[in-house]
Amino acid sequence: MTTAAVQPTVVGLGEIAVSETAEDTLVSLGLGSCVCVAAYDPINKIAGMAHIVLPDSGGEERRQTAKFADIAIPMLFQQMEEAGASKSLVIKLAGGAQMMPVSAPSQNQMNIGDRNIEAVKALLSGAGRRVKAEDLGGTQGRTVRLFVGTGKVTVATAGKDQTDL
Repeated sequence: MTTAAVQPTVVGLGEIAVSETAEDTLVSLGLGSCVCVAAYDPINKIAGMAHIVLPDSGGEERRQTAKFADIAIPMLFQQMEEAGASKSLVIKLAGGAQMMPVSAPSQNQMNIGDRNIEAVKALLSGAGRRVKAEDLGGTQGRTVRLFVGTGKVTVATAGKDQTDL
């Protein structure tokens, strides 16, 4: 008897996914300037992933969506804790590429990748969370996979070999 392969859970733009099913894989496909936050509780075997699109919601109530770093990061940790995860999480980051060339005067404003990286790191630091590994910046898109059963995180970068974080 053959068993069907388990389909990965795709974490799309501005989405969060949490799983405690060992056979699950959480995946963020084609990250450009977006940043993927992959978090894992190695004791309780609970994994979570956020696919962050923009650095800041501007504090607007109507923008309470996981596409913003300042909303997504607390939401991710809350959902993981509700699923039974401890506060001792292994956190890995990937993404934040500069996908389009920009001229020098507008570089800071237009480089969403760098702004996303800065926001995510500042929010994690402010929450007392340490990043164990990262694959950030550059000019290439990435796909990130988090294997729930093991906590292994892989990054496939366009034009390069897949690496483990």
